[in-house]
Amino acid sequence: MDFSQIVSISGLGGLFESIAQRPDGMIVSQLGEKTSRFISSRVHTFTTLDNISIYTSEDNVALDVIFKEIQKQDKTSQAVKHNAKDAEIKQFFEKVVPKYDKERVYISDMKKIVKWYHILKDQKVLDQLLAKKEDTDKKEKETKASAKKTTAKKSPAKAATKKPAAKKPAATKGKIAVKK
Repeated sequence: MDFSQIVSISGLGGLFESIAQRPDGMIVSQLGEKTSRFISSRVHTFTTLDNISIYTSEDNVALDVIFKEIQKQDKTSQAVKHNAKDAEIKQFFEKVVPKYDKERVYISDMKKIVKWYHILKDQKVLDQLLAKKEDTDKKEKETKASAKKTTAKKSPAKAATKKPAAKKPAATKGKIAVKK
């Protein structure tokens, strides 16, 4: 399982694992449950966790990076719960993502992220998800590095020099040109 298989569904609390996609919706199971059900895309919106990022004053920060930072904070001190006071959540979020955009990131977004962190941690899938993300990131870096090496080794192709084709006289059909 990876972040692309974990789904947040509008109007439904919690996180879901994507089992199968259909043209009119998705078959999902709530994390930690074995039963699955169909959710219509006509009523609900699906967002995979790998497509979520937080606005900052610089670049956007992906959700997996935020989860890593929350995990670091959780090891040193207890991570705040999603039902804590707004001031506590903001203070905690400033430790996790110090440069978040205060105008575009709302307290509801912060609560949702903290809630998702605790859901993934309680289901004991957070470490697995983060480890898999690190592996895929390493493979991507290695692939990019090897691609750069192979393009650097290749010499630039010489442009082929073609001589312009000689012009052929226009064909005359059944007529004879007479010089006077």
